Amino acid sequence: MDALTFDRVPAYAAAVFAFGSAAVSLYWTLGGTVLLDTVGGTFEDLARERSPESIVLGVLVVLVKVAAGLLALAFVQPWGTRVGRRLLLYRPGWEAPFSSSTEECSSSLVGSYSLS
Repeated sequence: MDALTFDRVPAYAAAVFAFGSAAVSLYWTLGGTVLLDTVGGTFEDLARERSPESIVLGVLVVLVKVAAGLLALAFVQPWGTRVGRRLLLYRPGWEAPFSSSTEECSSSLVGSYSLS
Protein backbone atom coordinates (compact mmCIF):
# COMPACT_ATOMS: atom_id res chain seq x y z
CA MET A 1 0.00 0.00 0.00
CA ASP A 2 1.28 3.44 -0.81
CA ALA A 3 1.19 6.21 1.83
CA LEU A 4 -1.92 7.88 0.42
CA THR A 5 -3.96 4.69 0.51
CA PHE A 6 -2.64 3.70 3.93
CA ASP A 7 -3.70 7.09 5.35
CA ARG A 8 -7.25 6.52 4.15
CA VAL A 9 -7.73 3.10 5.76
CA PRO A 10 -9.11 4.42 9.10
CA ALA A 11 -11.75 6.52 7.33
CA TYR A 12 -12.85 3.62 5.16
CA ALA A 13 -12.91 1.30 8.19
CA ALA A 14 -15.05 3.81 10.10
CA ALA A 15 -17.44 4.03 7.16
CA VAL A 16 -17.72 0.25 6.88
CA PHE A 17 -18.47 -0.10 10.59
CA ALA A 18 -20.97 2.78 10.53
CA PHE A 19 -22.84 1.42 7.51
CA GLY A 20 -22.74 -2.12 8.90
CA SER A 21 -24.13 -0.92 12.21
CA ALA A 22 -26.81 1.05 10.36
CA ALA A 23 -27.79 -2.08 8.44
CA VAL A 24 -28.19 -4.09 11.66
CA SER A 25 -30.19 -1.28 13.27
CA LEU A 26 -32.41 -1.07 10.19
CA TYR A 27 -32.98 -4.83 10.33
CA TRP A 28 -34.04 -4.57 13.98
CA THR A 29 -36.20 -1.51 13.26
CA LEU A 30 -38.01 -3.41 10.52
CA GLY A 31 -38.83 -6.21 12.96
CA GLY A 32 -35.89 -8.60 12.81
CA THR A 33 -34.97 -10.30 16.06
CA VAL A 34 -31.80 -12.28 15.26
CA LEU A 35 -29.08 -11.27 17.76
CA LEU A 36 -31.40 -8.73 19.36
CA ASP A 37 -30.91 -10.42 22.71
CA THR A 38 -27.21 -9.47 22.57
CA VAL A 39 -28.21 -5.83 23.04
CA GLY A 40 -30.28 -6.39 26.15
CA GLY A 41 -31.92 -3.91 28.47
CA THR A 42 -34.02 -0.97 27.40
CA PHE A 43 -32.91 -1.03 23.77
CA GLU A 44 -33.97 -4.64 23.35
CA ASP A 45 -37.32 -3.87 24.96
CA LEU A 46 -37.85 -0.91 22.62
CA ALA A 47 -37.04 -2.99 19.55
CA ARG A 48 -39.40 -5.76 20.59
CA GLU A 49 -42.16 -3.29 21.53
CA ARG A 50 -42.80 -2.23 17.92
CA SER A 51 -44.66 0.94 18.97
CA PRO A 52 -44.67 3.90 16.56
CA GLU A 53 -42.32 5.78 18.90
CA SER A 54 -39.79 2.95 18.98
CA ILE A 55 -39.89 2.65 15.19
CA VAL A 56 -39.29 6.39 14.78
CA LEU A 57 -36.40 6.14 17.24
CA GLY A 58 -34.97 3.22 15.28
CA VAL A 59 -35.18 5.16 12.01
CA LEU A 60 -33.43 8.13 13.64
CA VAL A 61 -30.66 5.85 14.89
CA VAL A 62 -30.21 4.45 11.38
CA LEU A 63 -30.02 7.97 9.91
CA VAL A 64 -27.40 9.06 12.44
CA LYS A 65 -25.29 5.98 11.70
CA VAL A 66 -25.53 6.57 7.94
CA ALA A 67 -24.54 10.21 8.51
CA ALA A 68 -21.52 9.01 10.50
CA GLY A 69 -20.48 6.77 7.61
CA LEU A 70 -20.86 9.61 5.14
CA LEU A 71 -18.87 11.89 7.41
CA ALA A 72 -16.03 9.37 7.53
CA LEU A 73 -16.06 9.11 3.73
CA ALA A 74 -16.15 12.89 3.34
CA PHE A 75 -12.63 13.08 4.76
CA VAL A 76 -11.16 10.87 2.03
CA GLN A 77 -13.40 11.30 -1.01
CA PRO A 78 -13.11 14.14 -3.54
CA TRP A 79 -16.70 15.24 -2.88
CA GLY A 80 -15.72 15.82 0.74
CA THR A 81 -13.73 18.91 -0.25
CA ARG A 82 -16.92 20.53 -1.53
CA VAL A 83 -18.52 20.09 1.88
CA GLY A 84 -15.71 22.05 3.48
CA ARG A 85 -13.44 21.01 6.32
CA ARG A 86 -14.84 23.61 8.72
CA LEU A 87 -18.34 22.19 8.35
CA LEU A 88 -17.02 18.65 8.81
CA LEU A 89 -15.23 19.59 12.01
CA TYR A 90 -18.03 21.77 13.46
CA ARG A 91 -19.95 19.96 16.19
CA PRO A 92 -22.47 22.10 18.09
CA GLY A 93 -23.15 20.30 21.35
CA TRP A 94 -22.38 16.82 20.00
CA GLU A 95 -20.16 16.12 22.96
CA ALA A 96 -23.00 16.64 25.43
CA PRO A 97 -24.38 13.07 25.41
CA PHE A 98 -20.87 11.77 26.09
CA SER A 99 -20.12 14.07 29.02
CA SER A 100 -19.31 12.45 32.32
CA SER A 101 -21.94 14.26 34.36
CA THR A 102 -25.41 15.74 34.00
CA GLU A 103 -24.09 19.21 34.82
CA GLU A 104 -21.53 19.06 32.02
CA CYS A 105 -24.17 17.73 29.65
CA SER A 106 -26.68 20.47 30.38
CA SER A 107 -24.08 23.24 30.34
CA SER A 108 -22.73 22.01 27.01
CA LEU A 109 -26.20 21.96 25.48
CA VAL A 110 -27.15 25.35 26.85
CA GLY A 111 -23.84 26.86 25.78
CA SER A 112 -23.99 25.50 22.25
CA TYR A 113 -27.57 26.59 21.63
CA SER A 114 -27.18 30.02 23.16
CA LEU A 115 -24.47 30.80 20.61
CA SER A 116 -26.74 30.17 17.63
